[in-house]
Amino acid sequence: MQPKIEPTADGLPRGEVETYLRAEGFEDSTIDVALDELLNRGYIYVVNDYVRLTDS
Repeated sequence: MQPKIEPTADGLPRGEVETYLRAEGFEDSTIDVALDELLNRGYIYVVNDYVRLTDS
């Protein structure tokens, strides 16, 4: 399975990530939950409000 967003050195601003998730059909009420789950499971991390993918 190929990710739609590749790991980046700079990450993406959280607002841009939220916009992308809305376009993919996520409701506002589930975006924070989804990002929290990804963060808690170690798939993403956040630095200065930029969301970054971990290297796996």
